Amino acid sequence: LTCWIILPNQNLHKPQIEYSEAFRSFWGRKGFIFTQIAFFCCISCLNVVSIVDQAQAVDEILSRLREGVFAFEWNSGGLEVVWWAAHTCSAEKMQDGTCIPFEANSKENVWLLSAGYIVSAIMFLPLSLKDLKVGAML
Repeated sequence: LTCWIILPNQNLHKPQIEYSEAFRSFWGRKGFIFTQIAFFCCISCLNVVSIVDQAQAVDEILSRLREGVFAFEWNSGGLEVVWWAAHTCSAEKMQDGTCIPFEANSKENVWLLSAGYIVSAIMFLPLSLKDLKVGAML
C-alpha cells in the first residue's frame, strides 16, 4: 500500500502492479524498458542456473542410490550413453564439494542430457504449465 501511495496516478483499485511500473512513473518510458530488459535477463540467468544445479543434484542423488547414473552424450562421433558414479570422485573432491557429475565429459565439445535433467523435467514440467498463482499453491 505504501508503494501505491508514492506512485503518481496509481489506481488504488488495481490490486497489482508490475515490477517496472515504478520505474516508468519516475524515469519514464526508457527507464521502464531498461528495467524490463534487465529484470528479464536476471530472471533468465537465475532460471538456467537453477535448472543446472537441480539436475546435478539429482544426478548425484541417483548415483548414490544406485551404482551410477546415465546420460546421453552427443558429440562429433554421434550419440552414445555414458555413465557416472559418485564413488569415482576422490575423497578430497567429495569433502570440498567439487565433485561434479559428468565433469570429465566437459573437456570435449559435447552435449549431455543426463538423468538429472530428465527427472527434473518430469517433476517440474506440470508446474510450468500453470500460472504462478496456481503453481504457488501446490
